[in-house]
Amino acid sequence: MPFLTYSIKSDFVENYENVKNKNILKFLNYIDLLNYKSRAILVEKNDDTLNKLRKKYFDNANKILNPDQDLLNENLQNFVRILSDSIQLKENKNNIKVDFEKNIDNEIDRELFSEFNNDVFSPSLYEFSIKKFQEAFLDKIKAFIISKNTNSKKLSSLFIFHKEASKYLEGWPSGKKPFNSISSKKIEERMNDIHENKFYSINVMKIKSGIDVMINWWKGIPDNYRPDNLVFFTDTPTKSHNDNIKKNHDMSNFLFQNLDRNKYKAKLIFLDPNELPKQWWKHKRHFVFGKKIDEKLDTSLIIDSEFGIEFVDEYNYSKLNNNKFVIISDTNNTHVNDIKKQTVKYTY
Repeated sequence: MPFLTYSIKSDFVENYENVKNKNILKFLNYIDLLNYKSRAILVEKNDDTLNKLRKKYFDNANKILNPDQDLLNENLQNFVRILSDSIQLKENKNNIKVDFEKNIDNEIDRELFSEFNNDVFSPSLYEFSIKKFQEAFLDKIKAFIISKNTNSKKLSSLFIFHKEASKYLEGWPSGKKPFNSISSKKIEERMNDIHENKFYSINVMKIKSGIDVMINWWKGIPDNYRPDNLVFFTDTPTKSHNDNIKKNHDMSNFLFQNLDRNKYKAKLIFLDPNELPKQWWKHKRHFVFGKKIDEKLDTSLIIDSEFGIEFVDEYNYSKLNNNKFVIISDTNNTHVNDIKKQTVKYTY
């Protein structure tokens, strides 16, 4: 799962002096390692746990303590520091699921730590179930967004990159991109046309079913936290500028047909490969969360998807296909630099 959500139980603070140092050190080591990847979210309750721990440390620091108490207070200092380094979710108004609640005796075991320290998330983790994927993966991202957007919209946009989407929706066969449109019919008409290529409907639904999952999840984020914009980038479907204008209108209406676009800002953007650096589109299948700052794109979370938006099984919309999701932690990754340079002018 992309983020570990954890909290500190009230009795841990109240009885900190009875906690074993070994227990604290193991817990802190795991949280510190997750913090290094920005993977730990501290879910605060209404009891202001972190500030209470901080106060306890300063109260003890002014006292003359024995060696054992000194060590306990040193660990308390590290405890406050490491918890402060975690992503903060101050109040759990949205009932975010907490994966681990620290008390006096329990510990994060290695298996749980490994589950959240991983960079690659395969569909088998969710038993190939879309429902379980939404709960265990997408809702973790929702917790991350809420924590970042509590005071201001630090994550104002969700960007989706999938070059082949326009090709599938246009329905052109393998080979060179057509100059003019393949058909003047609407996508829904072509899907029900017995004379259409037999794979057309299947290929269209590879895109539509994935975007529907993402849109419904995006809509489900509370208004005051939800990224304001959803921008879907794909290749130009034809070589004709005039045809591409018409196609954008048709494809946008199809992809966002269940979306109130007066309330939700969703936009389909065609990126012309002739105006991009050579091979820019190669392997660009990403989900990006970020915000335009001045003339730059500040990205906080980038996910590389093996099959991009085609992560839903085209024969069973309740199932995932064999798609891997990878959290990109390397800020010097070529795709990250490409995305930041080329897409900032399309954000709004």
